[in-house]
Amino acid sequence: MNFFSSSSSSSIQRGTQTVSWFSRIFLAVVWSAYIVIAIVIQFSDVISLLTFVYVFSYVKLAITLIKYIPQGYFNYQRKSTVGWSIGNIFLDFTGGLLSMFQMFLLAYNYSKW
Repeated sequence: MNFFSSSSSSSIQRGTQTVSWFSRIFLAVVWSAYIVIAIVIQFSDVISLLTFVYVFSYVKLAITLIKYIPQGYFNYQRKSTVGWSIGNIFLDFTGGLLSMFQMFLLAYNYSKW
């Protein structure tokens, strides 16, 4: 999903706005690490694939915090939420709740409360 969102941003009219170099480098490092580690996991028994997915859930949490905290602070300073879509926040919140529900189901399934 992230790939489609990122690739669609190149075709949308955005005026003078561009993706920052930090964001480009961060995405390149994360995706490169993902590919390398996925290959290593496939051929070794160092960590399980489930643990690997858990690690990337923490990456998602970090990206979410990086994404919303500065915007929330900026909106607080301006005393306005103009341009901040609540729909995306609801989608992220719903995804987070469903991820937590999945963790509870996994813990229940493996009896590891």
